Amino acid sequence: MDSKKLKILDASAVMRSNHDYRDGNFIISSNVKNEVLDENAVLGLETAINSGYVKVMDANLKYLEIAREAAKVSGDLPVMSDEDIEVLALGIEYCADIASDDYAIQNVAQKLGINCEKTTQTGIKKNIKWVWKCSGCRKKQHSNGVCDICGHEKRRYRR
Repeated sequence: MDSKKLKILDASAVMRSNHDYRDGNFIISSNVKNEVLDENAVLGLETAINSGYVKVMDANLKYLEIAREAAKVSGDLPVMSDEDIEVLALGIEYCADIASDDYAIQNVAQKLGINCEKTTQTGIKKNIKWVWKCSGCRKKQHSNGVCDICGHEKRRYRR
């Protein structure tokens, strides 16, 4: 990779953006690459990979754990996929910017000090801390799903 700033690609950035991959260095994980289903996006991405403009790399377990813990602390983990965590982990591992329209990725990236480039959405306006509360008894919870106390559904609220 040359001296241009690395960017980690999320599937949303590949499918919603018209990146000129020749303008920079890009990394995409193999799992995120498999999320891209739009034929034109797949064709452009495959061409960029074959030309060496986009590298397919998977995150180290150490960085996956750091990303997962940051998402847990922010309250975003329950709404994030493994691929989302991988995008963040690659951003940490390679000290790279992230290209994503996913608000949860943007929120956690901001907490980690990672620059997040929006592709078509406006992006988050401020960093948010989420908390899960039961819709019945209103007790704070640590994850989504059904309340262990009263059995009602848990909901996510800003803290």
